[in-house]
Amino acid sequence: MSSSLVFRYPRSFAAAAILGIPILTVLSLVLSAASIWLLVSPDVSIGMKFDAAFVGTLGVSFGWITALTLRTWYSVLTTYVVDTTGIQVRFFSSSTFLDWERLEAARYRKLVGQLDLRFRDFPRLVVLTNVDRNWDRRTVLGAVSLVEQQTQVRVKRSAI
Repeated sequence: MSSSLVFRYPRSFAAAAILGIPILTVLSLVLSAASIWLLVSPDVSIGMKFDAAFVGTLGVSFGWITALTLRTWYSVLTTYVVDTTGIQVRFFSSSTFLDWERLEAARYRKLVGQLDLRFRDFPRLVVLTNVDRNWDRRTVLGAVSLVEQQTQVRVKRSAI
């Protein structure tokens, strides 16, 4: 396990992500509702309608970020240790080992620097993200190459 890749968020980031979910949800709903209200109001100038379209786009964007965060809410609280034999998943006090033979699908999302892995008989999506918080994403790309070397599963690449 000396050449293991460890994916663990800092606790401050995990706390900020968990506290940010309700804030983003409220912002998404308020901005979208304000945009719709301005667009259907009869006595609003054309400039305000353009502003409403921009505000609506912001509301939808915040909703998208919220949906992505909620889809993988547990990943900020989970530690993943990746090596040549498989992935050790630690969520609080529980620990599960997933060997590479159980891997069913893999997708690398380039825009967010995230590798999504789906394992047979494991209920959650394994999400390996850019915990280094840098643009070259060495840890995530190392995990991508490790998946390609250790398994027959093709890593699908997409922008988002």
